[in-house]
Amino acid sequence: MKKRGISILLIVMLLMTGLLGGCAAQPAEVETTAAETTAAETTAAETTAAETTAAETTAPAEALNLKFAMPVGAPTVSIIKAMKDGKTIGDNITIDYEMVKSPDLMASKLINGELDAAIVPSNLAIKLYNKGIDYKYAATGVWGILYIVGTEDVASWQDLKGKTITMIGRGLTPDIVTRHLLKANGLEPDVDVMFDYVDGAANLAPLFISGKSTLSIMPEPMLSKVMTKKPEGKVLFDLQQEWKTATGTSDSYPQAGMLIKGELIDNQPAAAAALLDLYAESIAWVNANPADAGAYGEELQIGLAAKLIEKAVPRMNLTFKNGPDSRAALEAYYQVLFDVSAKAIGGKMPDDAFYYAPQQ
Repeated sequence: MKKRGISILLIVMLLMTGLLGGCAAQPAEVETTAAETTAAETTAAETTAAETTAAETTAPAEALNLKFAMPVGAPTVSIIKAMKDGKTIGDNITIDYEMVKSPDLMASKLINGELDAAIVPSNLAIKLYNKGIDYKYAATGVWGILYIVGTEDVASWQDLKGKTITMIGRGLTPDIVTRHLLKANGLEPDVDVMFDYVDGAANLAPLFISGKSTLSIMPEPMLSKVMTKKPEGKVLFDLQQEWKTATGTSDSYPQAGMLIKGELIDNQPAAAAALLDLYAESIAWVNANPADAGAYGEELQIGLAAKLIEKAVPRMNLTFKNGPDSRAALEAYYQVLFDVSAKAIGGKMPDDAFYYAPQQ
């Protein structure tokens, strides 16, 4: 009996072991199946996400058409390569260029927000900013184009004493710069040196060529044109170099620069940065290729002959400096304008928000 009882007990134990083994096997199979399902789902999800990302990357960006304006003259020459190369930046941005002859019309277009970018006199840039017009100062391109020319023997500033200089309207940049330099060289404007003002730059040339004016302040490229018709005329003072001497700086006064619309900077930063690069590249090219720049200008009918542009480029003082790098020179210039009249810069000096610099 004892042996039989032991045998029965062993059989029961073996059956229990088999049952337990069978139960243990089932969860392992379930876990394996779940893991395989989860892996399959994850792979499918990752594949779908990758396909979506690829579709978004290859989808074309929103097309933009930008309006870019500049005055006729040195500002137009500074951007001439971009104008000639075409009206696109990348695949989706087109640019319409417009030459604006009237300063009032340029101001009106900016006030109304019609332009995405413009090259303007730097004193207009700060005036608009101080009125709350949403444009940022992006770069300086034209560092002064003013020269005193004459048919008289003048070797120093003191030789101007008792003489009369013909120039465009009182209170404009040529007037303010000349008065500042006269004072810096020990002469009193309207006492030691007198001025004969004319309505527009176009009136300077015939007066000088005819001999009715023997001393005149002329901008490029008008200067180069006049000198071909009156070879006895001489450049007496380079006002840009004189400014550097008087202020003790390495920069001339920043006469004109590029503005970019704040809305474009905020909503399309890549397009704004591309415009900045476009301007820098064009200026560098013009300085290196004045003859080709002249040919481009004549082809695009900007109102200047090819030979005239080629001759004028070296005296246009075209140098690219972005907004922050222009700041010290701008503030020195604005301070001179402010000292003459606060209205000349719209009442106050610029703050940090005036300057635009693309995000790195």
